[in-house]
Amino acid sequence: MKTIRKKLFSFLVISLVILASCKEDTVRPDPLEVPEEMTMTVKINGTSHTPVLFDNYITLTSRQDSIHGKYLVLNSLINETQKFEIAITNWVSQGGHEFGVFPKKYLFSVADTLRRCEAIGNPDSIYCDGAVIRYFLSDDYVYQSLDDSVSFVNITRCDPIRFKINGNFNSMLIALPPFEDTIYVQGSFENQYYRERGY
Repeated sequence: MKTIRKKLFSFLVISLVILASCKEDTVRPDPLEVPEEMTMTVKINGTSHTPVLFDNYITLTSRQDSIHGKYLVLNSLINETQKFEIAITNWVSQGGHEFGVFPKKYLFSVADTLRRCEAIGNPDSIYCDGAVIRYFLSDDYVYQSLDDSVSFVNITRCDPIRFKINGNFNSMLIALPPFEDTIYVQGSFENQYYRERGY
């Protein structure tokens, strides 16, 4: 009798293991967690880098507690200490999809005729879409894009349903105080997945 019980118990355990294994095989990972097609190339003063890790997201931003916008960040780790970031702001009142930004060229120039701007509330309160590039050499040595006539972030595609974005960029960056040196960055990215955060 004990032998039969042992065999039945062993059969039950083996069956549960097999069922669990089959279940795991049929579960497909979330496609946003599989960055097989994600690519980014960053050239810093002519030296090419390929980021090793990404933390891309879109979140809500606001000013004066009533003006709401979308803030999409492509955040990449170049190595253990260096990070590279592109951030794009669109305002909700300007339209577009809740989880995407306008595919267009964002120029770092006050003379940008492609910029979407509007006065909300006070006539002096102008809200414009825009972009910024940052390069973190270390936590306290940060470069940021300059306002000039040649710098840009060009979003060639933004798919808010699949949460994917493509584009390219070109900019001079200046080190924030107390540093003052400048660097030149350019590059491109494709099929960058991003997540919603804090909606």
